[in-house]
Amino acid sequence: DFEKMGSITKCEMLGRTNILALVGGGSRPKYPSNVVVLYDDLAGIVFLEIVLASPVKAVKLRRDKIIIATLTQINVFSFPNKIDRLFTLETRSNPLGLCEVTPILTAERHLLVYPGHKIGTVQLVDLS
Repeated sequence: DFEKMGSITKCEMLGRTNILALVGGGSRPKYPSNVVVLYDDLAGIVFLEIVLASPVKAVKLRRDKIIIATLTQINVFSFPNKIDRLFTLETRSNPLGLCEVTPILTAERHLLVYPGHKIGTVQLVDLS
């Protein structure tokens, strides 16, 4: 709904749920580009805002974590009960916010992958 959210540049859905992570931007944003908004589409409400120091390049959602990529960092937050920043990873410049996370909670290992410090490499972090 444009009146509620304004224009957005990023959207990530939590699995097959009604929860969306949105990042403002574009021509008429309601939220700045450094804020991730969690929106419940069924209830029609914003239930969480996470403010970062720099613009958000990507957001990934899991049932137990929120991963937010900025130009030079990846921030991992606990979710859904108590939202805490678990840790921050320093990265090389990542203007596209490239990162992925294991989507299945029952997987043997929960991995986060993002571009490594050396060009042409990737970094793997075990989130288990």
